[in-house]
Amino acid sequence: MAPEDLLSANEKSNVASRALCECWQLVIKSVNVPPTVKADDTDYVILDCDYDLENTSNKGLVVKWFFNTNEVAYQWIYGRDPLAGDTARKYVDLKYKASDDPYTKYRAMKLNKPGIDLTGEYTCVISTFADERSASASMVVYYEANEVFLCPLCHPNCQLTRVLHRDKDHEYYSPIS
Repeated sequence: MAPEDLLSANEKSNVASRALCECWQLVIKSVNVPPTVKADDTDYVILDCDYDLENTSNKGLVVKWFFNTNEVAYQWIYGRDPLAGDTARKYVDLKYKASDDPYTKYRAMKLNKPGIDLTGEYTCVISTFADERSASASMVVYYEANEVFLCPLCHPNCQLTRVLHRDKDHEYYSPIS
């Protein structure tokens, strides 16, 4: 008697299901997030999460971009229009399509006129009912310093600890490390 004859019908089904699932593999091919962005010189940036479903079923396909770990910045559920989270809402172009492929067209997030509040860690999560993958990258959005307050030369113990950044809409200090 062959070993497979000793298995019950249910066990044979489980073995077949495991074999089928092992050939499914959702793959994130690349995550493209610009590491630095000069805010006052940039019209838009694109954060792209290029993936391939390979043999994975597209049932339950969802693309999410998280900002700083737990805040949803962008979400696309296959068959629906994409949505933007609170922080990214004023920047996201919800009509932007990264490709003509119906399963990857809304994989990327286009951010118009990015501001410094978009500095942080971005994680794209691609999920289906059968599989889930994620990848992360950081982006720093900055303004070029146009004013620096220096200590007077007559105070030898004075140290520069902060830089003042100004543009037409913002004024903030950043520490010197």
